[in-house]
Amino acid sequence: MKRPVWDMLANVQTVPVVYVPDDPGISRLAFGEEEERDPFKQLGIGYGLPAVAAVVGLFILASAPFLWRGWDIKMDSKSGRISIRRPPVKHQT
Repeated sequence: MKRPVWDMLANVQTVPVVYVPDDPGISRLAFGEEEERDPFKQLGIGYGLPAVAAVVGLFILASAPFLWRGWDIKMDSKSGRISIRRPPVKHQT
C-alpha cells in the first residue's frame, strides 16, 4: 500500500474491498493497493530464464568429460554445426 493512502486510512473504521465470495481469503483493496512487481512471476522470466539456465547447465555437464580429456568442441561458423575433435597425437622421437 502506498504511504499517502495508508495515512488517509488512519482514522477510518472500514475500507472498500474487492473479494471473491467463494474464497474471502482472496481480497484486495478497492483502491490504493500497489501492484506486485515480481519479475519472476512473469511468464517469460519465471519459466524462460530457468529453462535457458538448465540448457546451458546440461551443455556444460555433457561437454565436461570431453574437455577434461583434452578434446576440442568447436562450432563451424559457416555451417553452424558443432564438432568434437580428438587432440592431435604427439609422436615421440
